[in-house]
Amino acid sequence: MAPVRSTGAVVAVVSVSMALLSLFLYKSKPSSKKTKLSLRSKENHRDGPVGAIGNTPLIRINSLSDATGCEILGKCEFLNPGGSVKDRVAVKIIEEALESGGLAPGGVLTKGSAGSTAISLATVAPAYGCKCHVVIPDDAAIEKNNGLFLGSSSAMNCVGAVRAAQSLGPGHTIVTILCDSRMRHLSKFCSAEYLSQYGLRPSASGLEFLGVA
Repeated sequence: MAPVRSTGAVVAVVSVSMALLSLFLYKSKPSSKKTKLSLRSKENHRDGPVGAIGNTPLIRINSLSDATGCEILGKCEFLNPGGSVKDRVAVKIIEEALESGGLAPGGVLTKGSAGSTAISLATVAPAYGCKCHVVIPDDAAIEKNNGLFLGSSSAMNCVGAVRAAQSLGPGHTIVTILCDSRMRHLSKFCSAEYLSQYGLRPSASGLEFLGVA
């Protein structure tokens, strides 16, 4: 990102001025409206990371939709607090373990994984007063959008959506899950050295590998 100089100063002054104006207008309103505004603002907040899990947006994947003639939509599960659809799984695992007595409040979860489930458990566990110990292999990615910066699981789901669109023909709506972003795979799938090591260097410049223009 380019450094912001004078423009940033102007924006800051305008922002402060608008904030002061908003505060003045807010204090000038009748008390009943103040209460209503306060309640509405409170309703827009989420109760910790667990409260923010789910209700992720559904977006149109323009390139695939335009290429297939179908409406291909992606559920952006990578926008969950832990960065993947596994946040939903982690909540269910912990809640069921607490309800069954298999996990006591303040207890410790141990997970051996190189994937998103471990990250989601570590994200969610503190909300239930628990600790989480994660063991990962040495070769796991260190990180575990101009367009969508998707991870491998999301990419495979998009391929499946295109195959479904090709089978059904134009005019249908297909919804797939975008379960992860590529931010967790930077040292692997975004590494030319790693891809070359396993013969995975991409040669396609577009969607021709899917058989679409």
